Amino acid sequence: SRQDVQLPPSLRETRSLGCLGRDLVEGARTVWGVNLRAGYGQAETGVLIGTTAGAPAGPGAIGRPLPGCPVVLRDPHADEPSHEGEICVDLTPRPAGIMSGYLDDADATAASRRGGFHRTGDFARRDAAGCLTRQISPSRTA
Repeated sequence: SRQDVQLPPSLRETRSLGCLGRDLVEGARTVWGVNLRAGYGQAETGVLIGTTAGAPAGPGAIGRPLPGCPVVLRDPHADEPSHEGEICVDLTPRPAGIMSGYLDDADATAASRRGGFHRTGDFARRDAAGCLTRQISPSRTA
């Protein structure tokens, strides 16, 4: 832990785009006195999922889809909606903030847009409360 780091006195919360362990979240609260919240996004999309102020989230959770972000999980084997699967963005209608395509690479753009979804290549699981937790790889039981 870095107790010698001086933070601006007005800083109340911080955000990380990635999975956070309980020890890191508690350490930031204990050492710096700030809440550290997780989120998820890509260069191609911007932030899609986050843990907003006051929203409960367990260890490793990245949060819930943010307003205007039609995030769905798709089973990677059956390519249908699931509580566990690839993080995808429904493109009907196309939401703001999604890239128009990869520069000079129509094949990569088409591959990332299969079936009317922007395919992130990342995986998550949705719990009963709707909170998403990122997974390293798809489960074979999805």
